[in-house]
Amino acid sequence: MNVEIDRRPIWIIVISKGLRPLFFLGLGLLFLYLINLPTPEGLTIQGQRAISLFVVCMILWVTGMLPLAITSLFAIVTVPLLGILDRKETYALFGNEAVFFILGAFIIAGAVMHSGLSSRIALAIMNRFGSTQTGLLASIYLLAASLSFFMSEHAVAAMLFPIVLEIAKGLNLRPGKSSYGKALFLSLAWGCVIGGVATFLGGARVPLAVGMLKEATGVNIDFFEYMVVVFPTV
Repeated sequence: MNVEIDRRPIWIIVISKGLRPLFFLGLGLLFLYLINLPTPEGLTIQGQRAISLFVVCMILWVTGMLPLAITSLFAIVTVPLLGILDRKETYALFGNEAVFFILGAFIIAGAVMHSGLSSRIALAIMNRFGSTQTGLLASIYLLAASLSFFMSEHAVAAMLFPIVLEIAKGLNLRPGKSSYGKALFLSLAWGCVIGGVATFLGGARVPLAVGMLKEATGVNIDFFEYMVVVFPTV
């Protein structure tokens, strides 16, 4: 029997269970209030509606009253309904080549993780270079950075976190007290962050930025051109 523990703050649980209808009623009234405010000078009606929709979605994301995916779909559907953009403009954004590139990167990362290849690489490198404290820190850092070259940095962090946690437990490091334990997790975090900007595969921000640059200026930066410029700084 699987038991799921709700780890949300107690006030969110109370609202979600007992006051859920009132919450959505209040949120709807807030939305109507925001879109009916006088439009500030220099801001279009569409811009005001977009900001109002963003506020509502942000509240839903923060409180967790709806699943993240449902809130995101709500925003996608509401944008054309409010006249912020027409349907063609709204859904044409999903045809951006960067979206499909990111999708492909996640598929590859999922295959690497599901096959166990990533875990084998992680354990092999740590066994080889983790014999000293400095070596262990360096191996975690370099492993996170190198894996983030061709996998999403978030996927790498999620994959390596339990491994680093087990290492910390095996070394009997006190949670929140050990400076070396903090250094282990900081090595993981910074390795993912730094490695994630080295190629297009490390995260969504680089391909999206390149796609926006191409649409705005016509300048195209390919995979290897980006690596040649950025890799030395990593």
